Amino acid sequence: MIALSRGYFYSEYLYLDDNGFYAKGISLGNQTGSLYGLTFNPNDSMICPEQIFIYPSPRPIYYFPYTFGNVFKSSWIRKTNYSLTITSYGLNKVPASKVSGFNIIDSVSGWGKLILPGILKNTSPIEVLLSRRIVVETDSFFVGGNPAPKALLDAFNIAQGQISSYSRYLFTRENHKTPLLVIEYSDSNFTKISSVTWDKSADLLTDINDRQFNHTQPDIQISPNPVTNYLNIKGDNIKLIQIYSVVGVKVLESDFAENIPVADLAAGMYFCKITTGNNIISKKFVVVR
Repeated sequence: MIALSRGYFYSEYLYLDDNGFYAKGISLGNQTGSLYGLTFNPNDSMICPEQIFIYPSPRPIYYFPYTFGNVFKSSWIRKTNYSLTITSYGLNKVPASKVSGFNIIDSVSGWGKLILPGILKNTSPIEVLLSRRIVVETDSFFVGGNPAPKALLDAFNIAQGQISSYSRYLFTRENHKTPLLVIEYSDSNFTKISSVTWDKSADLLTDINDRQFNHTQPDIQISPNPVTNYLNIKGDNIKLIQIYSVVGVKVLESDFAENIPVADLAAGMYFCKITTGNNIISKKFVVVR
């Protein structure tokens, strides 16, 4: 946004075809952020209204075939609208926007097996591709329909047309739309690690550990999905049902019953661990309100 330390949350519209996996645009809900930590005025704020932005051309996430040795280049633009209240600059809910241009180079540079910490235990080795991603971002800022004045940008330690770059290692599994592990660097030379994130539910999203006893996996059905009040579970020889949040907190445990009450759970994604005679089955479901 106008201040690098002030971000926003958005969702992307995704679609898949024979040529790749793409994002068509983003949607944002109403969001308000205080600028007190930057201006020391409790009345100063940045408000991001509900909005939809369609990319001028779809943003590629993966091109197919996604195989070792392939190199992909892509460019795309994202615009976000918001309003600024900064008393010292005479701004009172003045419309503003940030326009970001991205140039990305992806190269699939390796393959192997990956073991991750999971919610219940470490995963079994997962076959993955390793890709290197270099991102160069160019940002422009506008206030009241005009380029933001230099004095305002200087106050927030940003510049018109500023360029920033960062890079990532992405470990991607077949048929998994998001990387299992991301190592992010603050430079394009892959020397300064800034963060490491991984899919903490990887052991639940894969059936690798579901077949740990080498028996035929039973047919377990859950419905409806999404669910509001009761989760229906059908299958043979079910002994125990446990429900976990996406961060690995067990929120419910029950002996088998076909109807599991979930009305008290907050909206969001959950994982249902179902223990049968010789198997542990993991199912993903979403609670809506």
